Amino acid sequence: MTPHLFQVARNSFLGRHLLSTRPIKSGEVVLKEAPLVVGPSQSGIPVCVGCYKRLTSPSVTTCPRCGWPACGLECTLSPQHQPECEMISTKRIMVEITDLDSPQQPEYRCLTVLRCLYQRQHDPQCWDKIMALEPHSEKRIRCGKYEEDRVHVATFIRQFFQLEDEFSEEDILKICGIVQINSYFIPLTDPQHAAVYDTASFIEHNCRPNCSKTFTETNELMIRVAIPVEEGDHLSISYTEQTWGTARRRHHLAQELLLCCCERCKDPTELGTLYSAIRCRSGNCEGYLVPDNPLVNLDTRDDASDEQYPYSGYTSWSCLLCGSSKQPQEVYQLLKRVESDIKGMGETDFELREGLLSRLEGEVLHPNHYFLTELRGGLAQTYGRAGPEGLTEISDKRLERKMELCRQVLALADTLFPAESRVRGMLMFELHESLAEETRRGADKGDMNLLQLKHKIQESQHLLTGAEKMLSSEPEVIPEGEIAVEVKRRILDQEASQMNGSTKNVPLSQTKCVSMGM
Repeated sequence: MTPHLFQVARNSFLGRHLLSTRPIKSGEVVLKEAPLVVGPSQSGIPVCVGCYKRLTSPSVTTCPRCGWPACGLECTLSPQHQPECEMISTKRIMVEITDLDSPQQPEYRCLTVLRCLYQRQHDPQCWDKIMALEPHSEKRIRCGKYEEDRVHVATFIRQFFQLEDEFSEEDILKICGIVQINSYFIPLTDPQHAAVYDTASFIEHNCRPNCSKTFTETNELMIRVAIPVEEGDHLSISYTEQTWGTARRRHHLAQELLLCCCERCKDPTELGTLYSAIRCRSGNCEGYLVPDNPLVNLDTRDDASDEQYPYSGYTSWSCLLCGSSKQPQEVYQLLKRVESDIKGMGETDFELREGLLSRLEGEVLHPNHYFLTELRGGLAQTYGRAGPEGLTEISDKRLERKMELCRQVLALADTLFPAESRVRGMLMFELHESLAEETRRGADKGDMNLLQLKHKIQESQHLLTGAEKMLSSEPEVIPEGEIAVEVKRRILDQEASQMNGSTKNVPLSQTKCVSMGM
């Protein structure tokens, strides 16, 4: 951790948050922190209690002391498993998990909470840090989550695990809130597992944050500045998907009992991009509709838990050109049909995807709409990666299209989600590969003069350097980390080639085929 880069501040709206203490450049690490507690997702399927990998019936090993399932004997001896094993084996309780496919099993809903409770006696300093975090009990009472946890977690822990004398219902429910509000989901396993951190819990949310996060293979959380900050600036990350539109992001945040009033959320046009706008169908109008009040808060409504309009919000939408309006139900139904059309197509249904993209862009959605951006991003990454043709075999037209799609998404990313390092890095690498292949073809055919070839090579190398900057901290166990290794290798090869006086490009056949979804 580098505390000289920030200070912890507090106000009535944000609570504790982090302010920079000096100007910080893009790429600087402002925080690297080990977790206080790590555990499986409370709502996920059963996983190994040692490494959090998915379990399959033939390979399951049960802990001989407590019965919790693991992927092998080594994981039953893991320090990660020690808390729950000690807490229940002394009471001669044996956990029995027989269904490995059903989520939200009571024992797993309690597991991370049990690991937090264990710290009170065995690591008082860790316990104090956990208890100092915000549980948002009043919000959880209002939305019904508090009562749900009282029945399914607190009562289960006290009765099944025989811990009535050790922990009060109030203590357990506070821990439930702390885990729900402060957990980070770590994408190093499938399904993802969760962890609670100390200082990292103070970093505020913003839908256009100035920092990005990643995780090491030992579950350390690393926060890096993505957009240069000045002294006194708030440090922020995103708690939701930055590639979603405003209503969809805010709906997801409301599910986590969070509200956002950032500049991107407040602006119906999403910083001028019209990223959520739909085509006006009033007469011959060629304008676009945007939400009248994107900050309508689900939290203040009687039906706060209603999932009816996750894409439209609870506000009317009006055309920027003619002023005609639609109710949120109409907008939601339209966008739900679009989503269904997209999900109904396979990854390699290229012609269908291109046809849908063309139809939606001209008739239904603004060209920058996030659904279209999702389609473009998917096509950009699968052309030359999935299907029967590799990058060296796709047609010139499809190669050109791949580059066009990459550029379109990257241009939007620069405005809306510049801190989304994984998406930007992967697309930079795809565009680098495509430019390198275009250059190779141009050189083979004699279609490019030396100056054109030089410019193409320089742009390709610039994109490779950008991808390295975006992906360098990603762990190798995820696709972005695999690409980061390949990017570093190529940069080293290029440097060696330059030293040897060669301008030969790295063969594209050495590229790993790794896809990444938007």
